[in-house]
Amino acid sequence: MNQKQPEKQMLESVVTEFKSIIEKFEAEDLLEIFNEVLAAFLQEEKTRNDAYRAAIVQRNPSQLASAAHALKGSFATLGQKTLHSRMETLERNAREQRIDWGAEKKNFESFCAELELLVKVAEKYLQRDLRVSSST
Repeated sequence: MNQKQPEKQMLESVVTEFKSIIEKFEAEDLLEIFNEVLAAFLQEEKTRNDAYRAAIVQRNPSQLASAAHALKGSFATLGQKTLHSRMETLERNAREQRIDWGAEKKNFESFCAELELLVKVAEKYLQRDLRVSSST
């Protein structure tokens, strides 16, 4: 399988979910609020991602659950169902102390790649390079 294929699939998922939530906020005439929430997410994402990374490095299930919980809320607000689901599962597993730390380190790398795509899409949207319409 082409290594670009998984990244392309991730990008398509991120963009599809992102467009869907924008359309919902737009339909409710709340796009300005969404833009503010999105800007706040972009300011906070590195801190939350660093907390996730630190919890893995320290093998701290309590910190991991807290980091996953914070990220889960952000992803729900941004309509990122895939990332939200990943964080929901991670939070539950961390609270139940059912973490395979080696596997979680690899999951974190995959998460970072997906998060990077989301950040790029969000930044382009806020710069108005990404157009969303009902025909898209």
